[in-house]
Amino acid sequence: EYNLEYLLMVSGGDPVMLEELSSHILADAPIILEDALKAAEEQNWDLTANQLHKAKSQLKIFGTDSLVSRVIDLELQAKSEILDKTHLFADLSHVLSETRRIFLLISNELNKYK
Repeated sequence: EYNLEYLLMVSGGDPVMLEELSSHILADAPIILEDALKAAEEQNWDLTANQLHKAKSQLKIFGTDSLVSRVIDLELQAKSEILDKTHLFADLSHVLSETRRIFLLISNELNKYK
């Protein structure tokens, strides 16, 4: 579900750097996905795609390849010309729930490095 190797590499294993790199993403990525969900609810597909693009970049640092792949698919759907995007809202809601669940696991694991 996640792989912290990249994060550990770029932080050099330094607990302060690790905290600095991870804390913002752990806080911000779910908010960005919530904003994407709100934009999708309002059928503002450009904003939905933009927010998903931001989230994708943040999720990559934690090696959440499955989530990143799903976010990429949702971003492409938001950008597509398909008019019926009702499934996109449900899929995005699920991705947000999964992100929160995985981020809790990541937070618990990162506590080991403090």
